[in-house]
Amino acid sequence: MNNDWLSEKITYISALKNPNDAQKLLLELAKIQYRTSDQEKKINALIKAEKAIDRANKQKVA
Repeated sequence: MNNDWLSEKITYISALKNPNDAQKLLLELAKIQYRTSDQEKKINALIKAEKAIDRANKQKVA
């Protein structure tokens, strides 16, 4: 689930004309095959934030 969500999100962010700084960092970290523990913490926090944004956007639509 997480890998599918992440790959879809990476595709979406890559298509954006002006991704924000957090989205740019998520793209960079996702490209790294072997991440350090610090990088893992950062990417997990960014994923959590992006999922929260997705949930908030779904609530706005509903």
